[in-house]
Amino acid sequence: MKLLRGAIPLYYQIAQILRSQIRSQEYKPKDLLPTEEEMIRTFGVSRTTVRQALQMLLADGLITRIPGKGTFVNPEAHAQHPDWSIQSIEGLIDAGVTKRKFLGAKTLRAGEGLAKIFQIPPGSKVTQFRKVELVDDEPFFHATLYVPFDLAAKIPLERVKKEPVFTLLEEYCRLRIQEAHQWTTASLATSEIARHLKVKPGDPVLLEERHFVDATGRVVEIATDHYRTDQMRQYLRLTRTDPPGAARASRALLD
Repeated sequence: MKLLRGAIPLYYQIAQILRSQIRSQEYKPKDLLPTEEEMIRTFGVSRTTVRQALQMLLADGLITRIPGKGTFVNPEAHAQHPDWSIQSIEGLIDAGVTKRKFLGAKTLRAGEGLAKIFQIPPGSKVTQFRKVELVDDEPFFHATLYVPFDLAAKIPLERVKKEPVFTLLEEYCRLRIQEAHQWTTASLATSEIARHLKVKPGDPVLLEERHFVDATGRVVEIATDHYRTDQMRQYLRLTRTDPPGAARASRALLD
């Protein structure tokens, strides 16, 4: 299997390939993964590179390693977690989504809003992808994705139907996603969103807008996701770093 030689680390590419195979259930729970030797031959890399890739999957809980027996897909790899916290770009891939229903792709002319975010002239071509993500065959969220046309044209549509777009941007466009900027707010379901999420028009939904930024600072994808409120909860743990009474002392100095 050919890997891209360039800015994207080889171990990261291998981890993404295995991740996708596990998520698509090409490797099912409890399945035995290929040996290190087999991966070395398949990908044409060193043992160290293979072990780095496996370590990423091990840290994410997707695999388990049993000395003397091999590496297996974790039986819990496809389980849904009602509360989840994402602390990295890679974590977005493993947010508990198990199936993906592709709704279509089309080319649009960017209005002023999209053009400003992508830093392209208004009227420039962008590609829109629409999907519904499902957990246990129930709709979890509706996704509308926008990608500049010059980048989207390099990605095979068949891959878009099965995999996250931002990982495909890295694979086919020779770029690395460095940051994701996210905004979360409450919204109401339109008729179309309601139909796909199996809720009523006007029902409350959680709206997330996410901008994926590459290492050069360019926004390469805009994702607008509408979540069913009965399916989505986010957990944040907040801690204090100041000693007790520090806030009162600060206010006193300002008074």
